[in-house]
Amino acid sequence: MSPGATSARGKTEFSFNQSLSQVLVLHLRSKGFVNLFVNRLDGRENLAFRVASLNSYKPDFVISIHHDSVVGAYQKPWNYNGRPFKYSDIYNGWSLLVSTSNASSMQSIVLAEKIADRLLSHGLPFSKHHAEPISGENRQFIRADFGIYRYDNLAVLKMTNSPAVLVEAGIIVNRDEEEALSGSERRNILAKSIAEAAYEYCLRG
Repeated sequence: MSPGATSARGKTEFSFNQSLSQVLVLHLRSKGFVNLFVNRLDGRENLAFRVASLNSYKPDFVISIHHDSVVGAYQKPWNYNGRPFKYSDIYNGWSLLVSTSNASSMQSIVLAEKIADRLLSHGLPFSKHHAEPISGENRQFIRADFGIYRYDNLAVLKMTNSPAVLVEAGIIVNRDEEEALSGSERRNILAKSIAEAAYEYCLRG
């Protein structure tokens, strides 16, 4: 998890990441996952330590929880409770990122496909904004029908030895989605979907 973006109403991405991760741990445990390595450090200075820790732990898979924003060109100013913030209601939805540089890249894609399938089955749409042909985006789809993008510039995706998927749970500069992501209902749907996918991934033949 990282401090990352700021929401439309001034909450940090890190706070969203922590809240969803806590619920996800409960859902994973309900599926029988016992040995969970949860890294709650924030900041880029911890990336090398994070990757080294993950590789020493040798997990079956890595799921990195994040919450999304959009490029500045799509953001507009507004005031909330007398304070200035920026928002964009153009896009909403989750995204999944995997690295083709990962030593287990094919399995990363398999895990991402299972996560996407469960999210879609629970009625949550994905966002296509990362594929926009503009500066700061223009990412290549791996599965355009499943919201899975290629992203080779993040250490936790490309340098871990285990299959790894980054989950952008939603767009927190979108005012409606920010409110949904702040609530227990959406967090439980997201966590349930990810946990179901992880369980199915581990059961594969």
